[in-house]
Amino acid sequence: MPKETTLLHRMTLSLTIGLGLIAPRLGAQGAGEAADARLRKDCRLATQILTKGQPDPHYDWARDIIGKCDSSGGPALAALWRSVPADSAELAHVVYTTSRLRDQRILTALLAVAQDQARPLAVRLATIQVLISYFKPSGYVPFDWLKRPPFGSPVGQVTEFLATEGSVPLGANTRNTILALMRQLAASDPDATMRGAARFVTEALEAEIRTGG
Repeated sequence: MPKETTLLHRMTLSLTIGLGLIAPRLGAQGAGEAADARLRKDCRLATQILTKGQPDPHYDWARDIIGKCDSSGGPALAALWRSVPADSAELAHVVYTTSRLRDQRILTALLAVAQDQARPLAVRLATIQVLISYFKPSGYVPFDWLKRPPFGSPVGQVTEFLATEGSVPLGANTRNTILALMRQLAASDPDATMRGAARFVTEALEAEIRTGG
C-alpha cells in the first residue's frame, strides 16, 4: 500500500476513535423539543443565534446544541449551510453537528449546496461528508480524502454513533438520491477536485451497496 494511503488510513483511525468518544454528548436522541421544556428553550435561543447572529458570544454553543433540536434544528442547519464560511475549523464543527441530525430539510439544502458552483470548494466538499453519513449512519470520510482521494478505500465509520431523528424524516429514496448526485458530480462538475471526490465517494458507496452496507 502506498505510504500516502497508509498515512490516510492512520488518520482515519485516529479521527474515528476521537469522534466516537464524543458522539454520545451531541447525538443522543432524547425526548424531543415538544416534550422537553428545557430543550425547547435552548433550541429557540440557538435558532435565534444562528439565524440572527445574536447574542454573538454564544454562537459555538448554538451551533452544537442545534443538533439536538428535532423540530427547529432542520431549518436552522439548512440555513446555516447556505452561508457557512469556508473555514476548515468551522466546517468541521458544522459537519459534526449536521451529521447527527437526520432531517429531510437539511438534506435538501446539502444537495443544493453541493451542486452550487458559486460556493467555495471547501464548503461543497464538506457537504459530501454529511451526505456520506446520511447514506450510511456513522459513515465518515476525512476531508483530506476528498481533496486527495485514496481510490479503492472503503468509507470509514464513527464508533458509538447516535443521531437525532428530525421531525421531517429522511425519505425512503435518500440513498439513491445521494448516489445519483455523486455520479452526476463525478461526471460533469467543472472543478477537477470536486469530480475526483465525487468519483471516490461514488465507488465507495457502490461498494457499500454490493456488500450490503
